[in-house]
Amino acid sequence: MITRQPREKVRSFFIKYQDRILCGVDSTWKPFREKRPPTDQQRTAFINGLEKKYRADYAFYAGTGPTQCDGRTVDGLALPRKVLEKFYHENASRIILRRAQVQVR
Repeated sequence: MITRQPREKVRSFFIKYQDRILCGVDSTWKPFREKRPPTDQQRTAFINGLEKKYRADYAFYAGTGPTQCDGRTVDGLALPRKVLEKFYHENASRIILRRAQVQVR
């Protein structure tokens, strides 16, 4: 887990490799394996859990002080806005667009 590594080492890594990293949440839901279709309550619970995880992760990456992450109190990385934009959106968009252009050819 990244939060168990030294804060400055992780922060330096994110800044150095800001064009090569992507955000991802390690979570799955496979309702098709169940005998019955999922209920609206199950769908809502799953979505709320993902949002809670996303917000906790963002507080770690963008935050400046202590925050809760995976049941532990850790100091936020205080990553610059441009690094966060690449991590959360721009790098994935660049890869997806590049792959789409290759497939068109």
